Amino acid sequence: MQTIYYIGIRYSLSGESSGRDLRGWTRGTLPEEVSGGRMIEFVPVGFVENDFTGIQDDPDVFKGTVSRIRVKDEYVDGLFRIENYGRLYVIFVFDKAEGYRLVIHPRGDRSRPERGVFGTRAPYRPNPIGLAVVELLGVDGAVLTVRDLDAIDGTPVLDIKPCEDPVVY
Repeated sequence: MQTIYYIGIRYSLSGESSGRDLRGWTRGTLPEEVSGGRMIEFVPVGFVENDFTGIQDDPDVFKGTVSRIRVKDEYVDGLFRIENYGRLYVIFVFDKAEGYRLVIHPRGDRSRPERGVFGTRAPYRPNPIGLAVVELLGVDGAVLTVRDLDAIDGTPVLDIKPCEDPVVY
């Protein structure tokens, strides 16, 4: 059985409220009618494999760790010549994160001043989408081996893109 992820969008294209709060993730079939709004469908191209089984408050725990991305069979041809790149962007879903908070203490540390979620790497976001720049260590058929992917085991991967420009943190 294939899992399809839907992101609910609360407002119609005209900006008027639909009257239904569709934030968050639903697994299953697309609702027949979403009054005044629209749904966006994403099908994962693969899944993360690593030793992290739960949400991590500190993204630094992932630094230097090695993960695998197992690409689904129907998308393996999309990896053709990906080994030519040393770094990749990995776009994924924070599928274990429930709800969101717009103002948070970074890394859940109350000693740190609060800031807006868009200034953090927190998984609790209005649209729970993650982005990581990873080092590509190897390609073996449908499996990419990468370093520094801040996603947990089983995380759905939405897309993989080459990172050609230098990234400054």
